[in-house]
Amino acid sequence: MKLFRIFLASDVVQLRRDRVMIWSAICFLALLIYGTHEGSIQAEEIRADQKLMSDLTDSRLESLFQELEKNPQQVDRTPYEMGGKTAKRYLHKSPPPLALLSVGQRDLFESTYAISLREGDYTFMSGHERLDNPLLTYLGSFDFAFVIVWLLPLLIIVFSYQLISGEDELGTLPLLLSQPISFRKLLFVKTSVRFFLISVYLITAVLLVLAVFGRGVFGEPMYIFFLLCWILLYALFWFLLSSFINLFRLPSTTNLSFLFAVFLLFVVILPTSWGLITDMKNPVPTRLDLVNKMREATREIDNDSASLLNAYYFDHPELMPEGNVRNMAQYVYKNALKNKMVAAAARPVVDQYYTQMDLQIDQSFRSIYVSPAIILYTGFDALAQSGAGDYLEFQKKSDRARLTWRDFFEKKIFKDDLLTDADIRALPDFSFTADPPKKTIVAGIWMGLLGINILLIGLIHLVGSFRKI
Repeated sequence: MKLFRIFLASDVVQLRRDRVMIWSAICFLALLIYGTHEGSIQAEEIRADQKLMSDLTDSRLESLFQELEKNPQQVDRTPYEMGGKTAKRYLHKSPPPLALLSVGQRDLFESTYAISLREGDYTFMSGHERLDNPLLTYLGSFDFAFVIVWLLPLLIIVFSYQLISGEDELGTLPLLLSQPISFRKLLFVKTSVRFFLISVYLITAVLLVLAVFGRGVFGEPMYIFFLLCWILLYALFWFLLSSFINLFRLPSTTNLSFLFAVFLLFVVILPTSWGLITDMKNPVPTRLDLVNKMREATREIDNDSASLLNAYYFDHPELMPEGNVRNMAQYVYKNALKNKMVAAAARPVVDQYYTQMDLQIDQSFRSIYVSPAIILYTGFDALAQSGAGDYLEFQKKSDRARLTWRDFFEKKIFKDDLLTDADIRALPDFSFTADPPKKTIVAGIWMGLLGINILLIGLIHLVGSFRKI
Protein backbone atom coordinates (compact mmCIF):
# COMPACT_ATOMS: atom_id res chain seq x y z
CA MET A 1 0.00 0.00 0.00
CA LYS A 2 2.89 2.35 0.77
CA LEU A 3 4.37 1.67 -2.66
CA PHE A 4 0.96 2.33 -4.21
CA ARG A 5 0.73 5.72 -2.48
CA ILE A 6 4.23 6.67 -3.59
CA PHE A 7 3.55 5.88 -7.24
CA LEU A 8 0.12 7.51 -7.01
CA ALA A 9 1.62 10.78 -5.81
CA SER A 10 4.30 10.55 -8.49
CA ASP A 11 1.82 9.86 -11.30
CA VAL A 12 -0.49 12.67 -10.20
CA VAL A 13 2.43 15.12 -10.41
CA GLN A 14 3.46 13.78 -13.82
CA LEU A 15 -0.07 13.91 -15.21
CA ARG A 16 -0.58 17.47 -14.03
CA ARG A 17 2.48 18.45 -16.07
CA ASP A 18 1.52 16.34 -19.10
CA ARG A 19 -0.59 18.62 -21.30
CA VAL A 20 -1.28 15.86 -23.79
CA MET A 21 -2.98 13.74 -21.15
CA ILE A 22 -4.85 16.72 -19.71
CA TRP A 23 -6.22 17.70 -23.10
CA SER A 24 -7.01 14.07 -23.92
CA ALA A 25 -9.07 13.79 -20.73
CA ILE A 26 -10.83 17.09 -21.46
CA CYS A 27 -11.63 16.05 -25.05
CA PHE A 28 -12.92 12.68 -23.91
CA LEU A 29 -15.21 14.34 -21.35
CA ALA A 30 -16.45 16.79 -24.01
CA LEU A 31 -17.21 13.92 -26.40
CA LEU A 32 -18.94 11.99 -23.62
CA ILE A 33 -21.10 15.02 -22.88
CA TYR A 34 -21.91 15.47 -26.56
CA GLY A 35 -22.71 11.78 -27.10
CA THR A 36 -24.94 11.63 -24.02
CA HIS A 37 -26.65 14.84 -25.08
CA GLU A 38 -27.36 13.40 -28.54
CA GLY A 39 -28.85 10.23 -27.06
CA SER A 40 -30.91 12.27 -24.62
CA ILE A 41 -32.22 14.58 -27.36
CA GLN A 42 -33.34 11.65 -29.51
CA ALA A 43 -35.10 9.98 -26.60
CA GLU A 44 -36.82 13.25 -25.63
CA GLU A 45 -37.98 13.81 -29.21
CA ILE A 46 -39.54 10.35 -29.27
CA ARG A 47 -41.24 10.96 -25.91
CA ALA A 48 -42.54 14.35 -27.10
CA ASP A 49 -43.92 12.89 -30.35
CA GLN A 50 -45.59 10.03 -28.48
CA LYS A 51 -47.16 12.42 -25.97
CA LEU A 52 -48.46 14.59 -28.79
CA MET A 53 -50.03 11.57 -30.53
CA SER A 54 -51.51 10.33 -27.25
CA ASP A 55 -52.98 13.76 -26.53
CA LEU A 56 -54.46 13.98 -30.04
CA THR A 57 -55.93 10.49 -29.69
CA ASP A 58 -57.45 11.34 -26.32
CA SER A 59 -58.84 14.59 -27.71
CA ARG A 60 -60.30 12.83 -30.74
CA LEU A 61 -61.95 10.14 -28.63
CA GLU A 62 -63.29 12.72 -26.18
CA SER A 63 -64.87 14.63 -29.08
CA LEU A 64 -66.32 11.36 -30.38
CA PHE A 65 -67.91 10.49 -27.05
CA GLN A 66 -69.28 14.02 -26.68
CA GLU A 67 -70.80 13.74 -30.14
CA LEU A 68 -72.42 10.45 -29.14
CA GLU A 69 -74.05 12.21 -26.21
CA LYS A 70 -75.19 15.34 -28.06
CA ASN A 71 -75.78 14.30 -31.68
CA PRO A 72 -75.70 10.50 -31.96
CA GLN A 73 -77.26 10.64 -35.44
CA GLN A 74 -74.36 12.69 -36.78
CA VAL A 75 -71.72 10.09 -35.93
CA ASP A 76 -70.44 8.02 -38.85
CA ARG A 77 -70.91 4.50 -37.48
CA THR A 78 -69.54 2.57 -40.42
CA PRO A 79 -66.80 0.17 -39.27
CA TYR A 80 -64.43 1.21 -42.06
CA GLU A 81 -64.52 4.88 -41.10
CA MET A 82 -64.47 4.25 -37.37
CA GLY A 83 -61.66 1.69 -37.45
CA GLY A 84 -59.66 3.46 -40.14
CA LYS A 85 -59.69 7.05 -38.97
CA THR A 86 -62.11 8.22 -36.29
CA ALA A 87 -61.08 5.86 -33.49
CA LYS A 88 -57.60 4.79 -34.67
CA ARG A 89 -55.09 3.95 -31.96
CA TYR A 90 -51.33 4.20 -31.54
CA LEU A 91 -49.06 1.73 -29.81
CA HIS A 92 -45.94 3.29 -28.28
CA LYS A 93 -42.63 1.90 -27.12
CA SER A 94 -41.58 4.68 -24.77
CA PRO A 95 -37.83 5.18 -24.22
CA PRO A 96 -36.83 4.21 -20.66
CA PRO A 97 -34.80 6.60 -18.46
CA LEU A 98 -31.53 4.98 -19.56
CA ALA A 99 -32.39 5.28 -23.26
CA LEU A 100 -29.77 8.05 -23.54
CA LEU A 101 -27.02 5.42 -23.15
CA SER A 102 -27.43 3.80 -26.55
CA VAL A 103 -29.39 4.62 -29.68
CA GLY A 104 -28.99 0.95 -30.62
CA GLN A 105 -31.68 -0.01 -33.12
CA ARG A 106 -33.88 3.05 -32.57
CA ASP A 107 -32.72 4.55 -35.86
CA LEU A 108 -33.84 1.40 -37.72
CA PHE A 109 -37.11 0.50 -36.02
CA GLU A 110 -40.15 2.61 -35.25
CA SER A 111 -41.11 3.42 -31.67
CA THR A 112 -44.78 4.05 -32.57
CA TYR A 113 -47.18 2.10 -34.77
CA ALA A 114 -50.67 3.10 -35.83
CA ILE A 115 -53.44 0.59 -35.14
CA SER A 116 -55.92 1.21 -37.93
CA LEU A 117 -57.76 -0.47 -40.78
CA ARG A 118 -55.79 1.76 -43.13
CA GLU A 119 -52.46 0.32 -42.01
CA GLY A 120 -50.99 -3.04 -42.94
CA ASP A 121 -51.46 -6.07 -40.74
CA TYR A 122 -47.74 -6.40 -40.10
CA THR A 123 -45.55 -3.64 -38.77
CA PHE A 124 -42.70 -3.85 -41.24
CA MET A 125 -45.16 -3.70 -44.15
CA SER A 126 -45.47 0.03 -43.49
CA GLY A 127 -42.09 0.53 -45.17
CA HIS A 128 -40.21 2.10 -42.26
CA GLU A 129 -38.01 -0.86 -41.37
CA ARG A 130 -35.04 -2.23 -43.22
CA LEU A 131 -34.88 -5.99 -43.13
CA ASP A 132 -31.17 -6.04 -42.38
CA ASN A 133 -29.01 -7.82 -39.86
CA PRO A 134 -28.91 -5.49 -36.82
CA LEU A 135 -25.31 -6.48 -36.05
CA LEU A 136 -24.14 -4.80 -39.25
CA THR A 137 -25.37 -1.38 -38.11
CA TYR A 138 -24.39 -1.38 -34.44
CA LEU A 139 -21.51 1.01 -35.10
CA GLY A 140 -23.66 3.78 -36.49
CA SER A 141 -24.69 6.35 -33.87
CA PHE A 142 -22.55 8.80 -31.94
CA ASP A 143 -23.89 8.32 -28.43
CA PHE A 144 -22.75 7.45 -24.92
CA ALA A 145 -22.13 3.83 -25.91
CA PHE A 146 -20.03 4.85 -28.92
CA VAL A 147 -17.81 7.11 -26.81
CA ILE A 148 -17.20 4.44 -24.17
CA VAL A 149 -16.72 1.48 -26.50
CA TRP A 150 -14.70 3.23 -29.19
CA LEU A 151 -12.93 6.20 -27.60
CA LEU A 152 -12.28 5.02 -24.04
CA PRO A 153 -9.79 2.35 -25.24
CA LEU A 154 -7.88 5.03 -27.15
CA LEU A 155 -7.66 7.19 -24.03
CA ILE A 156 -6.43 4.24 -21.98
CA ILE A 157 -3.88 3.26 -24.63
CA VAL A 158 -2.43 6.78 -24.58
CA PHE A 159 -2.52 6.66 -20.78
CA SER A 160 -0.77 3.31 -20.36
CA TYR A 161 1.26 2.26 -23.40
CA GLN A 162 4.55 3.31 -21.77
CA LEU A 163 3.97 2.04 -18.25
CA ILE A 164 7.41 0.39 -18.16
CA SER A 165 8.91 1.32 -21.51
CA GLY A 166 8.75 4.99 -20.56
CA GLU A 167 10.79 4.36 -17.43
CA ASP A 168 13.23 2.29 -19.47
CA GLU A 169 13.68 5.01 -22.09
CA LEU A 170 14.16 7.67 -19.42
CA GLY A 171 16.81 5.52 -17.74
CA THR A 172 14.92 5.34 -14.42
CA LEU A 173 13.97 1.66 -14.68
CA PRO A 174 17.35 0.30 -13.44
CA LEU A 175 17.13 2.70 -10.50
CA LEU A 176 13.65 1.46 -9.61
CA LEU A 177 14.67 -2.18 -9.92
CA SER A 178 17.65 -1.56 -7.66
CA GLN A 179 15.13 -1.13 -4.87
CA PRO A 180 13.60 -4.16 -3.12
CA ILE A 181 10.88 -4.53 -5.81
CA SER A 182 10.58 -7.00 -8.67
CA PHE A 183 9.76 -6.08 -12.26
CA ARG A 184 6.40 -7.89 -12.02
CA LYS A 185 5.44 -6.04 -8.83
CA LEU A 186 6.51 -2.74 -10.35
CA LEU A 187 4.31 -3.38 -13.38
CA PHE A 188 1.40 -4.41 -11.15
CA VAL A 189 1.65 -1.30 -8.97
CA LYS A 190 1.96 1.11 -11.90
CA THR A 191 -1.00 -0.54 -13.65
CA SER A 192 -3.05 -0.38 -10.45
CA VAL A 193 -2.26 3.30 -9.97
CA ARG A 194 -3.22 4.24 -13.54
CA PHE A 195 -6.37 2.12 -13.35
CA PHE A 196 -7.33 3.78 -10.06
CA LEU A 197 -6.89 7.25 -11.55
CA ILE A 198 -8.90 6.46 -14.69
CA SER A 199 -11.61 4.78 -12.57
CA VAL A 200 -12.06 7.92 -10.45
CA TYR A 201 -12.19 9.99 -13.63
CA LEU A 202 -14.70 7.68 -15.35
CA ILE A 203 -17.03 7.36 -12.36
CA THR A 204 -17.07 11.15 -11.93
CA ALA A 205 -17.61 11.79 -15.65
CA VAL A 206 -20.36 9.19 -16.08
CA LEU A 207 -22.31 10.29 -13.00
CA LEU A 208 -21.93 13.91 -14.09
CA VAL A 209 -23.34 13.43 -17.59
CA LEU A 210 -26.16 11.22 -16.31
CA ALA A 211 -27.09 13.80 -13.70
CA VAL A 212 -27.09 16.60 -16.28
CA PHE A 213 -28.87 14.87 -19.18
CA GLY A 214 -30.69 11.95 -17.59
CA ARG A 215 -34.30 12.20 -16.51
CA GLY A 216 -35.10 9.69 -13.81
CA VAL A 217 -31.95 7.65 -14.46
CA PHE A 218 -31.14 7.40 -10.76
CA GLY A 219 -34.51 5.80 -10.09
CA GLU A 220 -32.85 2.47 -10.92
CA PRO A 221 -29.70 2.48 -8.76
CA MET A 222 -28.99 -1.18 -9.53
CA TYR A 223 -28.75 -0.42 -13.24
CA ILE A 224 -26.41 2.51 -12.53
CA PHE A 225 -24.25 0.14 -10.49
CA PHE A 226 -24.19 -2.35 -13.37
CA LEU A 227 -23.31 0.43 -15.80
CA LEU A 228 -20.35 1.68 -13.76
CA CYS A 229 -19.04 -1.82 -13.07
CA TRP A 230 -19.25 -2.81 -16.74
CA ILE A 231 -17.39 0.34 -17.81
CA LEU A 232 -14.67 -0.23 -15.23
CA LEU A 233 -14.29 -3.89 -16.25
CA TYR A 234 -14.00 -2.77 -19.87
CA ALA A 235 -11.36 -0.22 -18.87
CA LEU A 236 -9.55 -2.89 -16.84
CA PHE A 237 -9.34 -5.09 -19.93
CA TRP A 238 -7.42 -2.42 -21.84
CA PHE A 239 -5.14 -1.74 -18.89
CA LEU A 240 -4.37 -5.44 -18.54
CA LEU A 241 -3.73 -5.64 -22.26
CA SER A 242 -1.30 -2.72 -22.03
CA SER A 243 0.34 -4.36 -19.02
CA PHE A 244 0.73 -7.58 -20.99
CA ILE A 245 2.42 -5.74 -23.88
CA ASN A 246 4.73 -3.98 -21.44
CA LEU A 247 5.91 -7.34 -20.12
CA PHE A 248 8.08 -7.77 -23.19
CA ARG A 249 9.99 -4.51 -22.55
CA LEU A 250 9.59 -3.33 -26.13
CA PRO A 251 10.03 0.31 -27.24
CA SER A 252 7.07 2.59 -26.54
CA THR A 253 6.32 3.06 -30.24
CA THR A 254 6.14 -0.71 -30.69
CA ASN A 255 3.81 -1.01 -27.68
CA LEU A 256 1.59 1.67 -29.19
CA SER A 257 1.46 -0.13 -32.55
CA PHE A 258 0.54 -3.45 -30.96
CA LEU A 259 -2.18 -1.87 -28.82
CA PHE A 260 -3.74 -0.07 -31.80
CA ALA A 261 -3.70 -3.31 -33.78
CA VAL A 262 -5.53 -5.11 -30.97
CA PHE A 263 -7.97 -2.18 -30.73
CA LEU A 264 -8.85 -2.55 -34.41
CA LEU A 265 -9.22 -6.30 -33.98
CA PHE A 266 -11.58 -6.21 -30.99
CA VAL A 267 -13.57 -3.05 -31.74
CA VAL A 268 -13.81 -3.10 -35.54
CA ILE A 269 -12.81 -6.32 -37.26
CA LEU A 270 -14.31 -9.01 -35.01
CA PRO A 271 -17.73 -7.34 -34.49
CA THR A 272 -18.16 -6.57 -38.18
CA SER A 273 -16.94 -9.98 -39.34
CA TRP A 274 -19.15 -11.81 -36.86
CA GLY A 275 -22.12 -9.74 -37.99
CA LEU A 276 -21.53 -10.77 -41.59
CA ILE A 277 -21.24 -14.43 -40.58
CA THR A 278 -24.49 -14.24 -38.61
CA ASP A 279 -26.26 -12.61 -41.53
CA MET A 280 -25.07 -15.29 -43.95
CA LYS A 281 -26.09 -18.12 -41.63
CA ASN A 282 -29.57 -16.74 -40.89
CA PRO A 283 -30.55 -14.33 -43.68
CA VAL A 284 -33.78 -12.41 -43.24
CA PRO A 285 -36.20 -12.19 -46.19
CA THR A 286 -35.75 -9.31 -48.59
CA ARG A 287 -38.40 -6.66 -49.07
CA LEU A 288 -38.75 -7.82 -52.66
CA ASP A 289 -40.12 -11.16 -51.40
CA LEU A 290 -42.72 -9.33 -49.36
CA VAL A 291 -43.70 -6.94 -52.15
CA ASN A 292 -44.14 -9.78 -54.65
CA LYS A 293 -46.46 -11.69 -52.29
CA MET A 294 -48.53 -8.58 -51.69
CA ARG A 295 -48.76 -7.78 -55.41
CA GLU A 296 -49.94 -11.27 -56.26
CA ALA A 297 -52.71 -11.11 -53.67
CA THR A 298 -53.71 -7.59 -54.73
CA ARG A 299 -53.79 -8.53 -58.41
CA GLU A 300 -56.02 -11.51 -57.67
CA ILE A 301 -58.63 -9.51 -55.77
CA ASP A 302 -58.56 -6.65 -58.32
CA ASN A 303 -59.17 -9.03 -61.23
CA ASP A 304 -62.04 -10.98 -59.70
CA SER A 305 -63.30 -9.20 -56.58
CA ALA A 306 -66.98 -10.23 -56.99
CA SER A 307 -66.28 -13.96 -57.25
CA LEU A 308 -63.79 -13.91 -54.41
CA LEU A 309 -66.21 -12.02 -52.20
CA ASN A 310 -68.98 -14.50 -52.97
CA ALA A 311 -66.60 -17.37 -52.24
CA TYR A 312 -65.69 -15.80 -48.91
CA TYR A 313 -69.36 -15.51 -47.92
CA PHE A 314 -69.90 -19.10 -49.00
CA ASP A 315 -67.11 -20.18 -46.63
CA HIS A 316 -68.40 -17.90 -43.85
CA PRO A 317 -72.21 -17.99 -44.02
CA GLU A 318 -72.50 -16.59 -40.49
CA LEU A 319 -71.24 -13.24 -41.84
CA MET A 320 -73.78 -13.02 -44.68
CA PRO A 321 -75.69 -9.69 -44.48
CA GLU A 322 -79.43 -10.09 -43.83
CA GLY A 323 -80.85 -7.30 -45.94
CA ASN A 324 -80.51 -6.47 -49.62
CA VAL A 325 -79.73 -2.81 -48.98
CA ARG A 326 -76.10 -2.29 -48.04
CA ASN A 327 -75.03 0.26 -45.43
CA MET A 328 -71.52 0.59 -46.86
CA ALA A 329 -70.04 1.17 -50.29
CA GLN A 330 -68.99 -1.85 -52.34
CA TYR A 331 -65.30 -0.87 -52.20
CA VAL A 332 -65.36 -1.30 -48.39
CA TYR A 333 -66.09 -5.03 -48.69
CA LYS A 334 -63.55 -5.35 -51.46
CA ASN A 335 -60.84 -3.58 -49.42
CA ALA A 336 -61.61 -5.66 -46.36
CA LEU A 337 -61.26 -8.88 -48.36
CA LYS A 338 -58.12 -7.60 -50.08
CA ASN A 339 -56.53 -6.85 -46.72
CA LYS A 340 -57.30 -10.36 -45.52
CA MET A 341 -55.81 -11.91 -48.66
CA VAL A 342 -52.70 -9.73 -48.51
CA ALA A 343 -52.21 -10.61 -44.84
CA ALA A 344 -52.56 -14.32 -45.58
CA ALA A 345 -50.13 -14.11 -48.51
CA ALA A 346 -47.58 -12.16 -46.48
CA ARG A 347 -47.78 -14.48 -43.46
CA PRO A 348 -45.04 -16.92 -44.67
CA VAL A 349 -42.63 -14.01 -45.24
CA VAL A 350 -43.54 -12.52 -41.86
CA ASP A 351 -43.00 -15.82 -40.09
CA GLN A 352 -39.65 -16.27 -41.83
CA TYR A 353 -38.66 -12.73 -40.86
CA TYR A 354 -39.39 -13.28 -37.18
CA THR A 355 -37.81 -16.73 -37.17
CA GLN A 356 -34.58 -15.53 -38.78
CA MET A 357 -34.40 -12.43 -36.61
CA ASP A 358 -34.87 -14.56 -33.48
CA LEU A 359 -32.07 -16.84 -34.66
CA GLN A 360 -29.80 -13.88 -35.39
CA ILE A 361 -30.44 -12.34 -31.98
CA ASP A 362 -29.91 -15.65 -30.20
CA GLN A 363 -26.71 -16.35 -32.10
CA SER A 364 -25.40 -12.82 -31.60
CA PHE A 365 -25.91 -13.12 -27.83
CA ARG A 366 -24.14 -16.47 -27.72
CA SER A 367 -21.22 -15.02 -29.69
CA ILE A 368 -20.73 -11.74 -27.80
CA TYR A 369 -17.73 -13.23 -26.02
CA VAL A 370 -15.54 -12.92 -29.11
CA SER A 371 -14.95 -9.26 -28.22
CA PRO A 372 -15.31 -7.12 -25.07
CA ALA A 373 -16.65 -4.35 -27.29
CA ILE A 374 -19.64 -6.51 -28.32
CA ILE A 375 -20.19 -7.52 -24.69
CA LEU A 376 -20.34 -3.91 -23.52
CA TYR A 377 -22.51 -2.79 -26.44
CA THR A 378 -24.95 -5.58 -25.62
CA GLY A 379 -25.06 -4.39 -22.02
CA PHE A 380 -25.73 -0.78 -23.03
CA ASP A 381 -28.52 -1.85 -25.41
CA ALA A 382 -30.06 -3.99 -22.65
CA LEU A 383 -30.15 -1.06 -20.18
CA ALA A 384 -31.42 1.33 -22.87
CA GLN A 385 -33.94 -1.27 -24.17
CA SER A 386 -32.81 -0.38 -27.68
CA GLY A 387 -31.56 -3.75 -28.90
CA ALA A 388 -32.96 -5.66 -31.84
CA GLY A 389 -34.68 -8.10 -29.46
CA ASP A 390 -36.52 -5.28 -27.71
CA TYR A 391 -37.86 -3.91 -30.98
CA LEU A 392 -38.72 -7.35 -32.29
CA GLU A 393 -40.96 -7.93 -29.25
CA PHE A 394 -42.57 -4.55 -29.90
CA GLN A 395 -43.20 -5.50 -33.53
CA LYS A 396 -44.83 -8.78 -32.51
CA LYS A 397 -47.05 -6.99 -29.99
CA SER A 398 -48.00 -4.44 -32.65
CA ASP A 399 -48.88 -7.19 -35.13
CA ARG A 400 -51.15 -8.87 -32.58
CA ALA A 401 -52.80 -5.53 -31.81
CA ARG A 402 -53.42 -4.79 -35.50
CA LEU A 403 -54.92 -8.22 -36.12
CA THR A 404 -57.17 -7.87 -33.06
CA TRP A 405 -58.32 -4.46 -34.26
CA ARG A 406 -58.96 -5.72 -37.79
CA ASP A 407 -60.87 -8.80 -36.62
CA PHE A 408 -63.12 -6.62 -34.50
CA PHE A 409 -64.15 -4.39 -37.42
CA GLU A 410 -64.09 -6.89 -40.28
CA LYS A 411 -66.83 -8.97 -38.69
CA LYS A 412 -68.96 -5.84 -38.67
CA ILE A 413 -68.01 -4.97 -42.25
CA PHE A 414 -68.81 -8.36 -43.80
CA LYS A 415 -72.02 -8.61 -41.80
CA ASP A 416 -72.92 -5.08 -42.91
CA ASP A 417 -73.51 -3.93 -39.33
CA LEU A 418 -73.11 -0.37 -38.14
CA LEU A 419 -71.46 0.24 -34.79
CA THR A 420 -73.68 0.84 -31.79
CA ASP A 421 -72.89 3.22 -28.94
CA ALA A 422 -71.82 0.23 -26.84
CA ASP A 423 -69.52 -1.00 -29.63
CA ILE A 424 -67.83 2.39 -29.90
CA ARG A 425 -67.31 2.68 -26.15
CA ALA A 426 -65.94 -0.87 -25.99
CA LEU A 427 -63.38 -0.56 -28.80
CA PRO A 428 -60.14 -2.48 -28.12
CA ASP A 429 -57.36 -0.48 -26.49
CA PHE A 430 -53.67 -1.39 -26.47
CA SER A 431 -50.54 -0.53 -24.53
CA PHE A 432 -46.97 -1.77 -24.49
CA THR A 433 -44.64 -2.03 -21.52
CA ALA A 434 -41.13 -3.22 -22.26
CA ASP A 435 -39.75 -5.97 -20.07
CA PRO A 436 -36.74 -5.09 -17.88
CA PRO A 437 -33.34 -6.40 -19.02
CA LYS A 438 -33.33 -10.18 -18.89
CA LYS A 439 -31.33 -11.75 -16.08
CA THR A 440 -29.60 -14.01 -18.60
CA ILE A 441 -28.32 -10.97 -20.53
CA VAL A 442 -27.17 -9.16 -17.39
CA ALA A 443 -25.43 -12.30 -16.14
CA GLY A 444 -23.88 -12.84 -19.57
CA ILE A 445 -22.38 -9.33 -19.54
CA TRP A 446 -20.87 -9.88 -16.09
CA MET A 447 -19.52 -13.31 -16.98
CA GLY A 448 -18.10 -12.12 -20.29
CA LEU A 449 -16.23 -9.08 -18.97
CA LEU A 450 -15.04 -10.83 -15.80
CA GLY A 451 -14.01 -13.94 -17.72
CA ILE A 452 -11.96 -12.03 -20.29
CA ASN A 453 -10.15 -10.10 -17.56
CA ILE A 454 -9.44 -13.26 -15.56
CA LEU A 455 -8.05 -14.96 -18.64
CA LEU A 456 -5.85 -11.96 -19.36
CA ILE A 457 -4.59 -11.87 -15.75
CA GLY A 458 -3.75 -15.56 -16.04
CA LEU A 459 -1.93 -14.94 -19.31
CA ILE A 460 0.10 -12.11 -17.76
CA HIS A 461 1.04 -14.33 -14.82
CA LEU A 462 2.01 -17.19 -17.15
CA VAL A 463 4.14 -15.04 -19.44
CA GLY A 464 5.71 -13.26 -16.46
CA SER A 465 6.66 -16.58 -14.92
CA PHE A 466 7.98 -17.92 -18.20
CA ARG A 467 10.16 -14.84 -18.73
CA LYS A 468 11.17 -14.88 -15.03
CA ILE A 469 10.57 -11.20 -14.55
